[in-house]
Amino acid sequence: MRGLRVVSHGGVSRGYGSTIDFVPEHKFAVVVLANRNGETLPKSRLKALSLMLPLKPETNASSAPLAVSADEMRRYVGKFSHEPQVWEVFVKDNKLTLKEDGKDFPLTKTGMDSFTYEQGELIFVPNARGEIEHLSTGLYAARKIK
Repeated sequence: MRGLRVVSHGGVSRGYGSTIDFVPEHKFAVVVLANRNGETLPKSRLKALSLMLPLKPETNASSAPLAVSADEMRRYVGKFSHEPQVWEVFVKDNKLTLKEDGKDFPLTKTGMDSFTYEQGELIFVPNARGEIEHLSTGLYAARKIK
């Protein structure tokens, strides 16, 4: 993460969320506990890390988002499940969009099969045929169900 090796582990369930970010080289960790469904406070974690550690500046903040063609958008569309959580990826107003916990979030392409949104990063994982089979949110790996 921004020039530092960060080892993370988290978990969420109904009523809470938690994450531990450990930076071994600096013997530093951030532990976040939240009493809200599925919340891991990614902006708060990043702020804590940036206050205490020498993070490099974001490199993609000033660069334009990567373009996503209509064919590529269709490749990512579907429902992904890690029980009981379900994420839905669809096209809305010509923009790839994620529905998470009843809210719609536009996705911004950052690399091959990787996107960001207000809550963090998504990575789509293809199978051997190149078809999207899983979605990784950093906390969960969800299998495509539709």
